[in-house]
Amino acid sequence: MFANGKSPASRLLQLNESRLSRGSGPLSYYSVLKSSQPERNSKTIGIVASWGFSDCRNWVCTRHKFQKSENWHVTTATDDFSKHLCIAGRVTQAFREKGWNLIVVGGSALEFYTEGQYLSGDIDVCRRLGQPTIPPSVEREIMGRLNAESTGTRRQWKIDGVFIDLLGEIETAKAPNFRFLQTPEGEIQIMPAEEVLIERIFVAYSKTPPLKEALTAAEKMIKAAFNMKEDFDWTYARNLAKSSAYDVGEKLDGLMERHLHKPNEKKDLEK
Repeated sequence: MFANGKSPASRLLQLNESRLSRGSGPLSYYSVLKSSQPERNSKTIGIVASWGFSDCRNWVCTRHKFQKSENWHVTTATDDFSKHLCIAGRVTQAFREKGWNLIVVGGSALEFYTEGQYLSGDIDVCRRLGQPTIPPSVEREIMGRLNAESTGTRRQWKIDGVFIDLLGEIETAKAPNFRFLQTPEGEIQIMPAEEVLIERIFVAYSKTPPLKEALTAAEKMIKAAFNMKEDFDWTYARNLAKSSAYDVGEKLDGLMERHLHKPNEKKDLEK
């Protein structure tokens, strides 16, 4: 039984409703992060943002904020998070122009959702379901135009010191709720936040005691999920966690409970 007879998810909904009614919340890169669900296509995620998604074509994502730039280039990024974000935009845009939709997955997705609080060592992208394999010659042509260097490993490249792994077809749940984020180098699609969270919890608890690095990443993603407010589907996340595929429902509840009991986090959520 949870404290006060309420699960972390139900208490989170109450806190969000109170927070939304007062129009509070931090301005972060979620201000231009959009859901792929049809009913949310017209919404800009981010409570205090006053400009719309289409207005952000010339905005540069830096950690926790956007800066206006007329002549921006990837080498002007102020930190690793910004650099990774915009390289991902450059790569996905180049493949999109050739007919392939790439989705940021794994640790890279977690990095973008946490706004760089978790840093991935590379950028992982997958093809959308149903899309054909990218021919090696096409891959070489596209990556060559981006001045990427081959690492000598199939489907692995490097741009400005950052490794890019072109993985296979994405593995995701039915009707996935991808998020879309506009970068100065093009729009990127990101693996559903709910799946990123549950996968990281699963990895963390795949051993006893839990894998420390994976558990820390899961805790950072929990915080990011809370910051996403109404855009994070806690019901879906909990159902996925309790499913036979993952069986980490109790672990998710435990992480949520610990997060809600952190003094700083609780105080911030109740503002």
